[in-house]
Amino acid sequence: MDISKILDDLRQERQHLDEAIVVLERLVSGSSGKRRGRPPNWLKRVGAIEASGAAPAKVGGRKKFGDETRRKMAESQKRRWEAKNAAKNS
Repeated sequence: MDISKILDDLRQERQHLDEAIVVLERLVSGSSGKRRGRPPNWLKRVGAIEASGAAPAKVGGRKKFGDETRRKMAESQKRRWEAKNAAKNS
């Protein structure tokens, strides 16, 4: 076991932890001022936004339609296209 290598690794880890602590302290204090726009994605991943009272990110994808609903939507769209083309050709 190389103790000097272990010490170097621990010092690097301590430096990373110190940097993370500084960033989190800035987030908590809000010293950077009020920012406009959507928060960055990394804030969502670490859970900082949910802790601050904002709504949690949506989970899931697009809404799925059943076969019958899709068929009705397709028929309605075809009728709209036919009406539009009939008006254009007249």
